[in-house]
Amino acid sequence: LGFTPKNDRAASNQAPGDAGAQAPLNMTPSPAGLSLYLDTQGLVTRIAGPLAARLAVTATQRPLNDYLCNSSALAADIPSYQQQLLELDFNGRGGSVITLRGWLQAYAEGWLLQLLDVSDLVEQARSSDLRRHVLAEAADFAQRLGYQSGERLQTATVEVLCELRQRLRIPSVAIALRDQAGEWRVYAQQNAYNSQAWRDEQA
Repeated sequence: LGFTPKNDRAASNQAPGDAGAQAPLNMTPSPAGLSLYLDTQGLVTRIAGPLAARLAVTATQRPLNDYLCNSSALAADIPSYQQQLLELDFNGRGGSVITLRGWLQAYAEGWLLQLLDVSDLVEQARSSDLRRHVLAEAADFAQRLGYQSGERLQTATVEVLCELRQRLRIPSVAIALRDQAGEWRVYAQQNAYNSQAWRDEQA
């Protein structure tokens, strides 16, 4: 995810340190999430907050993009991101990705980027989108298979499973049906070249 502008108003171009750009006295950094302090050159001078320990890069005096995934890289013009809601993917420890959402504001003689962890919300949204997508695909596949019969039905089922596996990017998928004895049997399956075939006892 890259940054997501949520405000169409033009961003303020006042430089930090100007009288009009000073942070209000009651504007204190949030103790939750992640707070990144930047100088006027865009270098991170301080990292604070409970999420700091989860970052892959914890050293300071580095450009902001050094902490971000490539997909979230920001332009060098830091002030242009004021008055925008930013959603950024940070490189986490162990190759993880931490999705944070927050805002940039002038603070003292530089900038303050305050962010909250929304990884769970993003994952829930992705799971919900995937579920809707799968249900829509299933309805389409069911309609297509409804026009088939006999030997062609099983062949068409394998073709549908192949499409489903590729779209979901999974190694294998199968359909199992009960036989006359009430036992589950693999009716059709589709597997990647390095995946094991499904067996009846797995149904």
